[in-house]
Amino acid sequence: MLDLVSKGFAKIFGTKSDKDIKKILPYVGQINEIYQSFESISDDDLRDETRKIRETITTGLTEIDARIAALNQQVTDNPEMDIHEKEE
Repeated sequence: MLDLVSKGFAKIFGTKSDKDIKKILPYVGQINEIYQSFESISDDDLRDETRKIRETITTGLTEIDARIAALNQQVTDNPEMDIHEKEE
């Protein structure tokens, strides 16, 4: 009896799997479009693009790492700083 009720709810509202598939499906379409654009690119061009992306990431992380180091230094230089200020 309980199984029948749960199946009825699943038909009306959909299952978790159905909801997950519906949520992910747009991303699958985007990925497939990007994949198709990469199929026509040579391996050497892909390597070059990968190198450019890595450089962009490294540059972005360098700035972030510098900010983190400055904040850590600020906390280290002020041992009397309130714990809540240190957390921020």
